[in-house]
Amino acid sequence: MSRKWQLTFGVNKTKVLLVLALLVIGVGLWWTGGRVSIPILPKVLDSASLANLRQEMKETLSRDGAKEGYEKIKDFYIKPYLGSGISSHILVHIAGEELYHHSGFDAVAVCDDQFDYGCYHGLFKAAFADQGESVVGKLNTACFDAFGDHYYGCQHGIGHGLAEHFGQERLVDSLRNCQEIQPQITPFGCIGGVLMEYNFPLIYEKGRPELVQRTFNSDNPYTPCPDLPRDLQAACYFRQVEWWSAVFENDYLQVAKLCEGLGDSLFADDCFYALGATMPITDDFDINRAKSVCDSLDRRDRDFCYHGASWVAYAYQEEELASTFCLPGCRNYYLKDEEGKAISFW
Repeated sequence: MSRKWQLTFGVNKTKVLLVLALLVIGVGLWWTGGRVSIPILPKVLDSASLANLRQEMKETLSRDGAKEGYEKIKDFYIKPYLGSGISSHILVHIAGEELYHHSGFDAVAVCDDQFDYGCYHGLFKAAFADQGESVVGKLNTACFDAFGDHYYGCQHGIGHGLAEHFGQERLVDSLRNCQEIQPQITPFGCIGGVLMEYNFPLIYEKGRPELVQRTFNSDNPYTPCPDLPRDLQAACYFRQVEWWSAVFENDYLQVAKLCEGLGDSLFADDCFYALGATMPITDDFDINRAKSVCDSLDRRDRDFCYHGASWVAYAYQEEELASTFCLPGCRNYYLKDEEGKAISFW
C-alpha cells in the first residue's frame, strides 16, 4: 500500500467516523427531544430523588408538550422501573399531577389506563388540591368529552382524587360528592374509586408516596360499611371483597366466610356477587379455581357467585368463561350502564 493511499484512506476513514458519530448524536437528539442521553435513574426513590424526577417530568412537558411529553415520561422515567420493586403506579401518579399543572382539564384527554390508571389519580388529586371539591362537575365533563360513553375508568379516577382530598376520616363526604356526577349508587365509577382508595390508600411518608393496604381488624372485619348511611352500604360491601382478597392473599374461602357472616341479607348477595367478579380478574380468568370456590357455597350464594363471574367475564369479553358461569337468566343479573350495556369492573 502506497504512502499516499494510506494517507487518503486515513483521512476518508476519519470523515466516515465523524459523519457516523454526528448521525448517532442527531438520532439521539431527535429521539430524546434535545437530550443527548437517556437519564440515569436512581435505584432508590427517596424524597430528594422523587423531587428531581418530578422536575424532570415538568421540564419534559414544558419542552415537548402534553401528549408527546407524557409518552416520553413513560418511556424514560416509568417503564425503566418495571420489575424493580418501585411502584410504576406512584411514578405515573406524579406524572398525572404535573400534567394537570401543565394543561389543566385538557390533560384528561392525555392520560391513559396504564399502570392502574395512576395518571388519572394524580391528575384529579392535583385538581382537587388546586380548586377544591367544587371542581367535580368540570372534571366529569372533561371525562365525558374525552371518552364519551366509556368514561367509567376516568370517573373512577375522580373518586380516587376525592378520597385523597377528603382523607380517610371523611369517607361519607367523598361518596356524597360522587353522587353529584353519579346519582345511581353503584360500586363502580366515582364511588368505586373512593372505596378503592379507602382500602388501598396512597400515603406520604417524609415526602415519599407509598401505596399501602388498610389494616384488617378481625374484631370488625366489615368496617366501615355498617357505619355508613344505608344507601351506601351495598356498594361498600361489594368493594370490601377485593380488600379481603388482598388481606387473605387470595384465599377466597376465607373471603366467602366473611360474606356468609352477613347472613341472609341482600348485602350477602352483593358480597357473593363481588366474590364471583373478583376471582377471575385476580386469577387471570382461571375458570377452574373460580368454579371450585363458587361450587363450595350454598345454592343461593353459589348462584350469585356464578352471576358475578359470568358478568365480569362478559364485560371483559371472555366469552368461554361467561358461558361457563351463565345460569338460566344470568344476563338479567349483569350490572349495566344507563344504556343497558354491561359495564366493566371499574
